[in-house]
This record gives sequence, C-alpha cells and structure tokens, in this order.
Amino acid sequence: MLVLNPYISQLDPELHTFAYVRQKSVFLLSTVLTAASKAFHPVIYPQLYQHSQDLSMLAFRRGTKSVETIQAMLILTYWKESQDDRVFTSVGYTIRMCMDLGWHKLGEARTLTQEMKTELQQREERNIERTWLVLFVYDRRY
Repeated sequence: MLVLNPYISQLDPELHTFAYVRQKSVFLLSTVLTAASKAFHPVIYPQLYQHSQDLSMLAFRRGTKSVETIQAMLILTYWKESQDDRVFTSVGYTIRMCMDLGWHKLGEARTLTQEMKTELQQREERNIERTWLVLFVYDRRY
C-alpha cells in the first residue's frame, strides 16, 4: 500500500494496515492486492482482477455503501484493463453512493470536537473526507 498509494493519495498508511483493511472489507483488500499484483506480480493479476470485478458486481447487487466500497471501486478504475471503458459509469456510481451517504454535507456533520475523538475516529473521518475530495478531483479530471 505504501508503494502504490502516492499515485492516488487514496489510503492513509497509518490507518490502512493489512489487518485493518482485511477486517473492514474483503473487496478493498482484494482490489489493493489486484493493483499490487499488476505492478509487482503480473502472473496472478488476471485472476485477482476477475475476483475483484466479481466482488464489485456483488457490492453493486447488494447495494453496499461504505467508504471501503467506494475506495475499492476507485482503485479498480485506476488500475483497470486498457479495454475497460466503464470508468465514467463507475465514477458516477461512486458519486451517487457518496451522496447517499451524505458526504456532500461533510462540513455540517461534525458533532464532536476533534479533541473528544480518538485518533482512530479522527483518521476514519479524514479518510472519508479525503476519499470525497479525491473523487471530486478524479471526476473533474475525466
């Protein structure tokens, strides 16, 4: 995660440890492993990519909405196959998911002061904010 993250600024190295991601989302873990395999172990990339795509479709069918699902969808669009032309659809879907989660009102939603929150709570809150901002920039870029 430390090597590929600087390209997308999506994951917090302190928060997104292997254990944390594994506990939070199989989908996000699979997409991180997929991206890593594309760069560092291309032999297993096709199988991991297919597995991540299957998890993506499962999340879509179930209507799963979480920061981890959104991050996984974005990672799949960054390290996609060259012939895959679903980027706009995926980004549009993730934007709608973010709006359903109320992320477009993030500044208004702060109820506790930063001093009252644990470091984990602060990092998770910044994780959501960072994901929303990265998605905004990504949408404007394409």
